Amino acid sequence: MLFLWFHSLILTPESDLTKIENLHLAKIKKMKHLLFIISAFMITQTQAQDKTELPGNTDLPSTELELKTLAELEKGLFKYSVEDYFKKPEQSSFQFSPDGNYFSFRQRDENGKSHVYVKNTDTDKINLAVEEGEDLIRGYGWANNSRLIYLKDKGGDENYHIYAADIDGKNSMDLTPFDGVKANFSNSLKDQKDFVIVDLNKNNPEIFEPYKLNIVTGELTQLYKNEDASNPISGYTFDKDGNLKGYTQQEGATNYSLYYRLGEKEPFKKMLTTTWQDNFYIAGFDYASGNPHQAYVISNLESNTDELILYDFETNKEVKKVFSNPTFDVGGMSRSKLRNYEIDYYYFNGEKSTTIPVSDAYKKMHEKFQNQFGDKEFNISSVTDKEDKYLIYVTSDKLYGKYFTYDVNEDAFKEIMDLMPQLEEDNMAEMRSLKFKTRDGLTI
Repeated sequence: MLFLWFHSLILTPESDLTKIENLHLAKIKKMKHLLFIISAFMITQTQAQDKTELPGNTDLPSTELELKTLAELEKGLFKYSVEDYFKKPEQSSFQFSPDGNYFSFRQRDENGKSHVYVKNTDTDKINLAVEEGEDLIRGYGWANNSRLIYLKDKGGDENYHIYAADIDGKNSMDLTPFDGVKANFSNSLKDQKDFVIVDLNKNNPEIFEPYKLNIVTGELTQLYKNEDASNPISGYTFDKDGNLKGYTQQEGATNYSLYYRLGEKEPFKKMLTTTWQDNFYIAGFDYASGNPHQAYVISNLESNTDELILYDFETNKEVKKVFSNPTFDVGGMSRSKLRNYEIDYYYFNGEKSTTIPVSDAYKKMHEKFQNQFGDKEFNISSVTDKEDKYLIYVTSDKLYGKYFTYDVNEDAFKEIMDLMPQLEEDNMAEMRSLKFKTRDGLTI
């Protein structure tokens, strides 16, 4: 109101000021009266708020004396420095060769370069397999018992190339020597030792297509064409023999459709469409059932969390729910190829990394691990094809991480690496999880 009155005063012609002088004086009196009422109302509201109890517990914040006492603890000599806590482990990426005769890892040198080494598990002899130069190694793995494959940047353009080398470092080869082309690992083929499946944006830089790659000769065979750049295929699903069974295609900005085919000569058919908020993807085919179209799927379409279900793509229907947790998303499962793909365990990340044993064989092994490592978290990070040697990563709130091997035939554990030996476990602080309910009833 005050603004409108002031605005009208400015726009009023000078010759009319005398006529409306009394009117303006009256408006000023009314405005003063209104401001008095507003001021009185605000004072009343402030007094009312002062009497209102504040939410929460006001005794929780520390007092000045408590804060001062805490600050005094900083003074003095301490066993650990900041560098001790933030130092990167010198070794990482431990893996068994498929036959268990070798053990590989990455190790940083004094220049910060992380090379790949291979150790003979019988003789303990170590040799350099892949040297990291100016271009960084982004990842590596065992293609078969005698050859490593690795992903490396070239010239800093992030168009990664796939390389292969023998375990003694010889016969190194760029398997995707294409300028401006980016390569990604897609699938390993356990029963085809000289082949892997990779994705390349070779034909169109905007979209990736699958190829079967010979890691010895570098020969490439394109397995499918992804020709619709406006609705690109975002992922491909292969079975253990390298047969393309399905793919996921992006439709518009937020929708994804899963396509599946019943045979190599059959057309792909749309099974369902989900949004960016949904999860529905094939975790692995159910080879134990004999039904080639039955698969384990991670889905949250019928649940508040990701759950593991068995799905029949021939009938396009759910067979049964396999495993779920009401609070946490299911991470996946592990199966034994030696025992006809029997499920050994499910896993999920809750307050801690949690493993749920399933098979009788793994239940016995899990009990051995628990007896050995107590209440620490442990995860199997690598296992040989014969499932006779396991690489186990052990960690806790006080332990950064250690690697152990377990030999099934000898029933023996062996510590091979303490990632942060400068931090003594007994000196570290205990960490506890906490949870609380929000006002809308959800648990955080």
